[in-house]
Amino acid sequence: MSKILVSLISEQTIPNVIAALHFKPQKHLFITTKRSEQDHKSESTKDFLVSKKVAKEEDFIKIEVNQDDFLDVNQKVNKFIEEQSEEGNEFIVNITCGNKIMALAVYEQFRNSGKETSIGYIPLGTNRFIQIFPSKTPLKIIEIKERISTLDYLSVYNFATDNINSLENDKEEARKRKEETMFIIEHFEQLKPLLSFFSDILRDQRNSKTYYFERNYHTNSLEKQLLHKLSFAVEDKKIKKKLTKSEIKYLTGGWFEEFVYFEMADLVEEKVIDDANLSLQIKSLSSAKNEIDVCFVKDNAFYYIECKAIVKEGDPREEKSIVRDEIYKKGALLTQLGLGYENKNRALICTTLTKIDQYSLDRAKDYGVEIIKFDQSKKIKEKIRNLFKGS
Repeated sequence: MSKILVSLISEQTIPNVIAALHFKPQKHLFITTKRSEQDHKSESTKDFLVSKKVAKEEDFIKIEVNQDDFLDVNQKVNKFIEEQSEEGNEFIVNITCGNKIMALAVYEQFRNSGKETSIGYIPLGTNRFIQIFPSKTPLKIIEIKERISTLDYLSVYNFATDNINSLENDKEEARKRKEETMFIIEHFEQLKPLLSFFSDILRDQRNSKTYYFERNYHTNSLEKQLLHKLSFAVEDKKIKKKLTKSEIKYLTGGWFEEFVYFEMADLVEEKVIDDANLSLQIKSLSSAKNEIDVCFVKDNAFYYIECKAIVKEGDPREEKSIVRDEIYKKGALLTQLGLGYENKNRALICTTLTKIDQYSLDRAKDYGVEIIKFDQSKKIKEKIRNLFKGS
């Protein structure tokens, strides 16, 4: 006897993945399309399940159909069912993904197959398999308890993490300077001139392995405290230190990313969210590269936070352009990460701005992105906690 999980392959991959993790079938039937194959959707799903040792390469069967041709889907699925003549086979049919024609054709064929069959779907953004055949009153609902990590989510959507080997080291370095990070957050307005000074000089050094910093700068009391915490030598009006690549990134805005990550890490400890990561360098199959400052998962849904530390006082048009560029860049990334179906509260841009014009806020909303000001960014943990309150 074999339990066969039937999955409709399309742009969304998470519903198929979590169903497979939960039901743990002996075999998988992927009903796919030319477009899905070009986008490597069935391949990424298979590779993930094999990597998690819940399936083997030989456990997968694939049928390619014309998603807009009911008869084509009907005939190919019927042929598969007829070939599965072995007594005792059990079919679990997940019709969450694919288009309506695929779902209707697959439903019809398996409902009338005479085989032991259960058919259901997982409402997008949930972790519940709702059985619609055999029908019961009330509907049978199966809770899916399996959860995936941020890196797992990215891999399922065909993203490789280029800096995966340095992630834990990066987090450890961030933890070592947490005190300095919280000091900057607390005294940001007073420290702006120094942070702007560092940004101007170090912006072009972010890819340098080391950089010897030595400049004249007249410090105030709070700036001296921060420089002391960061182990800078302060002599007369001169500040100096040999900086590492990590420290260069930190002084040019990395401190803000680390603050937001610490807040998310606290929520992982509180079990409000499932997993969080800092500064991921990701690459798609087309080799297009992106950076995600902070990301986390909750109940198999992916969320990301872009952190924009704007320390340079000046032309407000420059501030608008920075935010606008991030809206376009991350809005495009949303679709690739399978977030197009439900963008609400899934993407944030945390800024150090105290004012944001309404046009930027509205434009961001159109792309499924929410921009938040510095006073709200400092309370990001509370915002995310409230988002999942009662869940």
